[in-house]
Amino acid sequence: MKATVMIIDEHEIFRNGLKHLINSTSWATCCGEASNIETALNLIKNIKPNILLLDLYIGGRRSFEEIPKLKEISPSTKIVILTASEDEEDVYEATRQGVMGYILKNASFSQLETYLININNGRVIMSETLASILFKKVIKQNIIKPLSDRENEVLSLVAEGYSNKEIAQELCISVNTVKNHISNIMKKMNVKNRNQLIISFLKRNP
Repeated sequence: MKATVMIIDEHEIFRNGLKHLINSTSWATCCGEASNIETALNLIKNIKPNILLLDLYIGGRRSFEEIPKLKEISPSTKIVILTASEDEEDVYEATRQGVMGYILKNASFSQLETYLININNGRVIMSETLASILFKKVIKQNIIKPLSDRENEVLSLVAEGYSNKEIAQELCISVNTVKNHISNIMKKMNVKNRNQLIISFLKRNP
């Protein structure tokens, strides 16, 4: 079954072009589009897409404040910011809100498709350029309980978007061991999910 992708963007020409490109792939189909949040909320209630491509600015304001509503309606939908903004505050806030990806509109479709495939498989995606922007934004923080060498290895791979299975293969350990390491890291860093874990990692490594 193909992955379903919904597009929320004010610009009709951009939506139509992106919809055509998505529908031309073998793994995904565009299941809906909207030019505003209100229409999008109604569509998502019924469609519940696998991936939601969300422009950063809708109706003259940042769309971040709508992300909790979108998540409440369809918790399984992977929200991806697709924007032209490289502003460090925008990148940081998007990551803090728990989006699965932050992708610039100047990416080629080949790059975008690769990003979306990885996101659909559960990876959090951010280009190296955006990661560098975020590194400059966040300030190195002190961790109350230091991480072990193995925990640092696991955390680095999490930040690179590796799944638990891929981390296990990379470090030659079991998936359950990986889960235990991640659980311990989350407790030590006082975070509740994988995205917050990545943010904390970035804060420790400006």
